Formats: sequence, C-alpha cells, structure tokens
Amino acid sequence: MSRAVLLTLFFLAGILLMVFLSTIREEKLAFEVVLEVSDSVSLSTTPDLDFGRLRPGDSGTKYISFRNNFILPVKLSVTASGNVSRWLRFEKESVVPPFSEVKIAIRVVVPANATKGVYRGRIVVRARRCLFGW
Repeated sequence: MSRAVLLTLFFLAGILLMVFLSTIREEKLAFEVVLEVSDSVSLSTTPDLDFGRLRPGDSGTKYISFRNNFILPVKLSVTASGNVSRWLRFEKESVVPPFSEVKIAIRVVVPANATKGVYRGRIVVRARRCLFGW
C-alpha cells in the first residue's frame, strides 16, 4: 500500500474514533427528597435524600457520590423540583474528569418563617459523556 493510502486510512479511522467517542449518551439518576419541618430534630439514613426533621432556621447537607469510569469527561447537570426545591442549594453543573469521583453536596436551608409540615421533591442528576470537556 502506498503511503497516501495508509495516511488516508489512519485519517478516516481517527474520524470514526472521534465520532464513536463523541456519541451523546445521557444517563439520568433521580433521588427523592423529604424534609419535615417541626419543633424537634431527627436524622435519617436512607438511599434517598431524606433530611429527617429540621426546625425553622436550621440547615442540613447530604451528598451524592458520582464516579466516572470512562475515558472521557462526564458533564453533570443537577435539577430540583417539588415544594422543597426552593430551599435546596447545590452546584447545578460540573465536569467530572476521567477515572475520578466527585461528591455533590445537596444542602437544605429551612427559612426561619417556614410552616411546619412535610416537604417533598426530587433531585435529578443527568450525566453526559463529553468530548473535550463540553
């Protein structure tokens, strides 16, 4: 084979590899969020983001761990919904480098004038492989 043919084949193989690696693949993880506002405090350990009982003016933090076992960076997008969502604080977007782990802090801040009751919501984390960090 001539040198020009080999270079062309390597070039085409590189393009195919880039297309394969940049294939958009998005995964979605959902976590239920529960918080009870009351006069007493209690903690909870469940697979979901159960903040237990907190008093008005209190706050609490839970963590979601995410490990990227892929050779490309993964972009995380976090959204919240439900009647507790306006009290939640978190980083909305981040990029996880290849073969690394991050912890996403989900913090709830109960307003001092919050009405007692049970508040619910959902945190959705979307993970998307990205080429060149985007």
